[in-house]
Amino acid sequence: MISFNSWLISNQGYSITPLFETYDELSVETKINVVKDRERRLLKRSKLMETAIIETIESNLKDNRWEGIIYVMGKDVANSFIPLYIGKAEKMGVKNELSANIRNIRRNQHTFARWGDGVAYHIGDLSQALFEFEGYQKPQKKYKRWTEALFKSFDPPILKEPISF
Repeated sequence: MISFNSWLISNQGYSITPLFETYDELSVETKINVVKDRERRLLKRSKLMETAIIETIESNLKDNRWEGIIYVMGKDVANSFIPLYIGKAEKMGVKNELSANIRNIRRNQHTFARWGDGVAYHIGDLSQALFEFEGYQKPQKKYKRWTEALFKSFDPPILKEPISF
């Protein structure tokens, strides 16, 4: 059986980046987003993470064999990646040939390959659970568990340890 880390690094486009933009390794930067005249405080994705996703998607879109990206949130400890969450953003959409999650990826902050700022996307839902703003739905329980697992302080948002993507 192949180890998870061996499998991970064998994938084309593999990279490990910080998930969040931070002031230091643990203090997560935030931004304000206005939706329907309501301000929402959101966690910021790291520029390195955004660049990795954009480059992976744009370099593979024309490949008919490419089916999308598998992403992993976790901890990079002593040259061994420990996964906390594994998901995927598929190339094929439900209604369209190209998924809304990856379409216009450079400008698509709302969905951003499932890590978007909108509610029903990872950063949006995690931010809603952390900062308790109103949304069309309440935060899912998994995002409340994520906040407890990842953060030692909610306001300001301070990670327990560095989180990678």
